[in-house]
Amino acid sequence: MTSNLHSRINPCHLDHTAVAAAAARFAKDPCLTVWFDDFLLPNRLESLRMLYGSDGDFHPWYGDFDGISHSDTGWELVLKSPKPDRRVDPGYLTYLLLCNFINRPSFADYLARITGIKPDAIQGLQVRITPPGHHVKPHTDNISNRRLCLVLYPGRHWQPGYGGRFLQMSEGRVVRELEPLPNRLVVFKVSGQSMHAVEPLAETAPPRWGLTIWMSAPAPA
Repeated sequence: MTSNLHSRINPCHLDHTAVAAAAARFAKDPCLTVWFDDFLLPNRLESLRMLYGSDGDFHPWYGDFDGISHSDTGWELVLKSPKPDRRVDPGYLTYLLLCNFINRPSFADYLARITGIKPDAIQGLQVRITPPGHHVKPHTDNISNRRLCLVLYPGRHWQPGYGGRFLQMSEGRVVRELEPLPNRLVVFKVSGQSMHAVEPLAETAPPRWGLTIWMSAPAPA
């Protein structure tokens, strides 16, 4: 299993001690969340960044899921397809291979060791470019059979003044503000209580790059 994971994940997150520590953080976390910095290997990250910078065909999207709007500040850009002349270029191919990797049993086992939830497969995903001024209203991702949500931030730059932090909430108040640091992966359990939002991105900030993946799993017995 580890040799497969080592092909994409920073080895510092893969040894027994690191996995056990991540599992302990997740179990004790009030939002059932854990995050990993410098998650992807540098070469994998750089190739994925090409999807956002040159290879992907991104279209406006207004934040509607099942008729529920998650934003009142206009559109984001979401990936629809590769650009016609970029179908076999590194950015789009890296994205496809990453999705395939996340669907593998070895990665499901890795997530299960940390969260106690072994996902079946990718249930949905979005590749997003968030423009300055945009924010996302509080919501949960608790639809269909989503059990885990993974959010990867492949952007090149982030500073405290940029905003765009991932906010987690409990009983109507913000209990955590997570910066979208380059190459940070956030994993949280999806439930009716997993309320979260994204604070406004500053007008002076560069666009915020994100990859959100929802994982399904069998319902508890």
